[in-house]
Amino acid sequence: MIQEIPAAKLDEVVEFIRKHWTELSKRPQAKPEELDLASWRERWREKRVLAYRGSDAKIYALLTLDKVEQEIWLDHLFVEEAYRGQGIGIRFLQIVETFAKAWNSKRIILRGREEQANYLPYFERRGYVFHCPMEAKGQITVEKRL
Repeated sequence: MIQEIPAAKLDEVVEFIRKHWTELSKRPQAKPEELDLASWRERWREKRVLAYRGSDAKIYALLTLDKVEQEIWLDHLFVEEAYRGQGIGIRFLQIVETFAKAWNSKRIILRGREEQANYLPYFERRGYVFHCPMEAKGQITVEKRL
């Protein structure tokens, strides 16, 4: 089940990020303060955090997003390997588009590394386009205009 994580449960988000930090820290938007619960609580009002929980109530996938003016920035979209291919990422993107429309956003943006280019067809099938910003060597950006 996908649900929004309330401020009172941010410790579970930090625990999930710590568990997967080796992989998440390779992403261009990853910052060490994401391992700090106090930092998450401080930034809470600016973020939305969605999680997929298994039948055991543990978090197995996470999506964090920021609204910046008329854009939605996806900070993290991570699904544990055992849960990939089950439509969780698709459902996350559907929820993000619902948020974006409600907030009158003009586009949704996600940054990643060149090594993650194998995910591009997944996003392209859903109307996203990608580009490699000149100023961001080794990074790719996918975006969807609304």
